[in-house]
Amino acid sequence: MYDVSDMFDMRSTVGAKLESVLYERGLTKAAFCSASGMSRPTLDKLLSAKITSKTNFEKHIKKALDSLKITPDMLMSNVHNRYSQCRLLKNMLRIDERNLAEFAGVSVKRLKEIEAGAEADISELRDLALKLRTGVRCLLGTNYFQPQIAMLEGLLTPYSEGEKNGFWGHIGILPSSSKECHWYPVTLNTRSMVHASIEHKRIVVPCMNNKILWINMKNVDQIILLDDACDQPDSVNWDSSVSCGETPLVVYESLSDYMYYKDSGEGIPVNVISQNLCEYIECFIEENDYVEGQVTIYYPNGKTNQDNIDFNNDENISSEISLICEFGDVPCDQQFLFYHNFNAAEIFLNSDTVSFVELPLLDIEDAICRELDKENAE
Repeated sequence: MYDVSDMFDMRSTVGAKLESVLYERGLTKAAFCSASGMSRPTLDKLLSAKITSKTNFEKHIKKALDSLKITPDMLMSNVHNRYSQCRLLKNMLRIDERNLAEFAGVSVKRLKEIEAGAEADISELRDLALKLRTGVRCLLGTNYFQPQIAMLEGLLTPYSEGEKNGFWGHIGILPSSSKECHWYPVTLNTRSMVHASIEHKRIVVPCMNNKILWINMKNVDQIILLDDACDQPDSVNWDSSVSCGETPLVVYESLSDYMYYKDSGEGIPVNVISQNLCEYIECFIEENDYVEGQVTIYYPNGKTNQDNIDFNNDENISSEISLICEFGDVPCDQQFLFYHNFNAAEIFLNSDTVSFVELPLLDIEDAICRELDKENAE
């Protein structure tokens, strides 16, 4: 059962559902505002998911429901993706709905249904995510890490006050006794998170190139935060080839399906990956060396080691990252990070000897979400 207090986190879907109810009942916005005692600007904000105060949202959605004589359950009936962020993302990027629908190969009516939480083919969701410069998890609101939008921060209208999800700049990690700094693209949210946790013994940094960093601060000499508007640093090396977070997460999400069909020699079904997205993926592969499940371990002396992780097998790295994200500077009972690689070898990594570990963000997120789903089901 739904309650008004539950609806704020679903406000993107709620706005789309409310708009569909008004349309079905033949109510104009002017007539509904008169009946509900709500101003037109407030209704527009409610429908477009732009009310960022939970208190204000609850007050106005209650007015709307009372005027329509429906309950939250009635409004949210038949919703498959209740946390869908499609409408909110569309407004954030200021994309015309006809333009978005045309790109995704759907009608405006179908787009509105998806915005209202209707079940959708993975191909539809992937095309929408590509146009909205994000990933399917972010589109559906099922992401664990902060959403990322593959666009300069200054070009976005934020989700709400304090939420900055576009490209801000880079973080540099300099391992102890090493001369080489390693650079990664990050959002302003991530920059703020680093500021808040810089005194912790171990921190986690989500990056905009499908990397997440587990960092042992004891074995790091410098953390450098470099705004995109800054000059290149003089004190350490700069990597001119580092990305600026321009590849949407949906490209990384779709790579395994793409490679599966390519390796099998089968044609890629259009209800799995559209031609639009296939072309984007092909350009990405041509320009990048991508290895599925790859992990890179950086040591204080500059030495590195590369391996891969089988996230369908036992590992404790995702739970370690989840603990740090949830509780910050908590004592770690496990000195060894454990995982299986694709050769079925069991690897125990002494975390005290490591500066940082670079891991695939989406694989870590999927592993954490699977565990949370399991806990919620019990």
